[in-house]
Amino acid sequence: MNYLHQLKKQQSLPMKPREHFKFYNLISSINSSAGLLFVLVLMAMVHIGVSAPINVGSPSSATFRNQLVAMVPNVGGTTLQWVQLTFPPNVSTVSDVQMTKPDLSNPKISKSLGTWSALDFSVYTTPIMLDKINATYSEDYIPQGTCKIGRNNSKLYCFARILESTPSSNTGCCADTMRVFDKATGEEYSVDLKSNVQKALKTDGLVGWDTGFPSHTFDLMEKNGRMYAVSVVRFNSTNVMNGSYTDAIVAVGLEDGWKGSVLATSEGRQSVVMYRDFGTFGDSDTVYKIQFAQVENIEFDKTMLNTTQNEQWHENGIESFETKAGVPLLAFTHRWMAEVVLISHPWLSSGSIEILQRFGTPGIFDKSGRQVGTHFFGVSAVEDGPFYSGLHNVYYTSYPDGRETLTCLVNQQGRQGNSAVYEFDINIVQKEQDYAVTDYFSTAYTQVKMSYHADAMGGGRPLGHGVYIAASGMSSNFFSPDGTHLSGGIEIASWSKSCNGDCKANKVVEPYAAWDYTLNTTIVAAFYDPF
Repeated sequence: MNYLHQLKKQQSLPMKPREHFKFYNLISSINSSAGLLFVLVLMAMVHIGVSAPINVGSPSSATFRNQLVAMVPNVGGTTLQWVQLTFPPNVSTVSDVQMTKPDLSNPKISKSLGTWSALDFSVYTTPIMLDKINATYSEDYIPQGTCKIGRNNSKLYCFARILESTPSSNTGCCADTMRVFDKATGEEYSVDLKSNVQKALKTDGLVGWDTGFPSHTFDLMEKNGRMYAVSVVRFNSTNVMNGSYTDAIVAVGLEDGWKGSVLATSEGRQSVVMYRDFGTFGDSDTVYKIQFAQVENIEFDKTMLNTTQNEQWHENGIESFETKAGVPLLAFTHRWMAEVVLISHPWLSSGSIEILQRFGTPGIFDKSGRQVGTHFFGVSAVEDGPFYSGLHNVYYTSYPDGRETLTCLVNQQGRQGNSAVYEFDINIVQKEQDYAVTDYFSTAYTQVKMSYHADAMGGGRPLGHGVYIAASGMSSNFFSPDGTHLSGGIEIASWSKSCNGDCKANKVVEPYAAWDYTLNTTIVAAFYDPF
């Protein structure tokens, strides 16, 4: 399918309602690239009906928008802590954004939170479906991976590690169960993910299927009126890559009637596997295919990442969405390749899966797994250099002026730098046949320098043109603007650089704002993304 043609053909059509749940949902994501979990539940695109003349540095007659952000780390706390953001629809500066505790005296805000206002993830009653397997249960029931909100903001879906036998490691893995919380009643039910994910890999004939677990994150997808979790899956590739872990994606049903069922892709498979479906083990076609090596340990360029990894490539973000032209797409990130990859939607599009756009600085490797070069997809090798220590999360935004973007967090900008948020335009072009081309996937993008360095985790998204909210990740140098050390939380910052063919549009960065998670009892609380 020629997606460029399809996009151009539909540009003149009226905008369709987004079928991607982040358009009207509270959103919550948790994850860990260092074995540390966090949840940020956010009223991301939900306008909760609060319009009031609030003075937050703009004219008092302006109409303001409220968003609710909730945080829960797996370090020092298990309860959602909320912060309320108030800002005008045309937010353009950090000072436009006011952060306060939620105004629970406002019935619309109180109703929007419901039973989630003080949700304690440590409280858990083993469901019958799990109790039957006579297993040992974990003592730590906080989400392991992502939490997100379903249709009508009525249910909160969360990865969880319920079984003690489920791996728990510093690679952000693993979950075995989906916990589902009803906002109005507080009732909870569980969906068995582990068994169904492993069954999907086994059905597809993948060696190592029994090592497969939901990992890091998922997104919500609806097809034919049915809700599914499009889940990242980690498994050991065994005979394919000599024992290196790798990634897949599986769609699992979440509601009665199809709960736990696996949805087949448009190609009839039970899973999407990166190395099988759009990967290569060669080193000549690493632009429209993702390179893999048939070795257990990958040796990175030590000036970029002083480590070896037995993981290819640590997928840690996923976004299922529909463009304004009505084209369904899927985006994902993988840490060790430091990039965002945009593909045709495996479940909502017809035809084979194609890589449509890449953004970041993935490595190029020889057959022994040693890094010998770096791609610069969409970014300037001179202005941005390689993205160090990985990249996390991806978020889709559609602006009223027609611009459509994806946003991610780079853990380290430069060898000695802090983290940075990048927002780039979706720009699907015809596949280049000339492999001498050096500017593959060129696009306009914006860089936002953060005040902290997230050693792991982290994520970001725009509040409006040029103003962003970001999660602190696993950071030991997260400070308030007055120099007070904070355990972790969120930061509001404005863009520092905008590039469209060149990167000369730098500006003086205004002071940032920060909000601390105060329920933890440890020095550092780790947070993943601000959705």
